[in-house]
Amino acid sequence: MKTKILLSLVVALPLVLAGCKQSGDQYVGTWTKVSGNGPDLSILKHDNVFVIKESVQALTGEYPTYAGEMEGDVLVANRGYSTERFIIDKTNGHLIRPGEELEHMSK
Repeated sequence: MKTKILLSLVVALPLVLAGCKQSGDQYVGTWTKVSGNGPDLSILKHDNVFVIKESVQALTGEYPTYAGEMEGDVLVANRGYSTERFIIDKTNGHLIRPGEELEHMSK
C-alpha cells in the first residue's frame, strides 16, 4: 500500500509542478540575435502583460518599447502601427519573430 502511494506521488508531482508555470514565462528575459537584421530584445512580464524593449535607440533617442499579451502559445505585441507575433521554436528554444531569430541569454 505504501509503495502505491509513493509511486502515485512520484508520478503526480512532476505533473503538478509543470502545471504551475505561468503562461508566457518562457518569453521573459534577454534575447540576443542569432540571425536576421533586428535588434536584441529584453522582455519583462507584469501580471499578464509583457513589456518588450529593443536594444537599439530610435531616432528620438529612446529605446522602442511596446506591450504584448499571450494568445495561446504566441506572444502578440502591438507596436502601434502593426502587430508582431513572437513564437518559441520548440526544437532549439529560440525566439522567432518576422525576419529574425534570437537566443535566450538570461531570465
